[in-house]
Amino acid sequence: PTIIWAFRVPSVLGLALAVCGVWALGCQLADRETGWRAALLFGAGPVAMAEATIAKTDAMLTGLVVIMMLALAKCVIPRAPPIHRRRGDLFWVLTFWLALTAAILIKGPIAPMIAALTVIGLVGWRRIIGAGEKALPPRALQSTLKKTLKPGLGCALMIVLLGPWAMATHRATQGRFFTDALGGDFLGKVAQVQELHGGPPGYHLALLPLLFWPVAGVLPWLIHRVITARGSPGFWQPAPPILFLSAWLIPAWIVF
Repeated sequence: PTIIWAFRVPSVLGLALAVCGVWALGCQLADRETGWRAALLFGAGPVAMAEATIAKTDAMLTGLVVIMMLALAKCVIPRAPPIHRRRGDLFWVLTFWLALTAAILIKGPIAPMIAALTVIGLVGWRRIIGAGEKALPPRALQSTLKKTLKPGLGCALMIVLLGPWAMATHRATQGRFFTDALGGDFLGKVAQVQELHGGPPGYHLALLPLLFWPVAGVLPWLIHRVITARGSPGFWQPAPPILFLSAWLIPAWIVF
């Protein structure tokens, strides 16, 4: 007989991975106490708990995206000065590209989109808002990101890992998989409301206090922190916590 609960295990593991990643992110961006609070708040959210109990890809995708962004934060927000590079830098670069590759296998272009929008946000935030003399020049930041993330190594790794799967999938489905996945599913969601939830613009934002409680309760305070922190001396050099999290959240939220 089929063991139904076994299909739900990846979702449970995915959410556990996401909670651990949020804890590690909190430790990296602030301190251990912040990490524990962030992990508990995230894991207690109604959407997080619901996704952990159903046999879907979203919880595992969330876990991989959080690990990917943790690795990105480790790369662009080093604890040590840039002159004294840490021995673990290569580990986090590989973690970033491996998590990105695994997320592509789980759900296609979602993780690459989030990573790209975050990097674009880190570079473009200065041009949109204006940081004056305190900003690291966009070209300097682009050069720093290129050296830090090693895109040549990452792309080669992705080709090695995704290439055999892509070829086998293309051959097995005679090309229909990529046509349906990219042309039908992904672009279909971009071009029209595929799920047809019937909500107007702002639908998800209006439901945020319910779906992301208790984090939603402190969102007004967090928005105030982002606005007031813009004037602090260290806000722009080179990607401090609030700037990093804003670049992660805002562009992706607009797209979704």
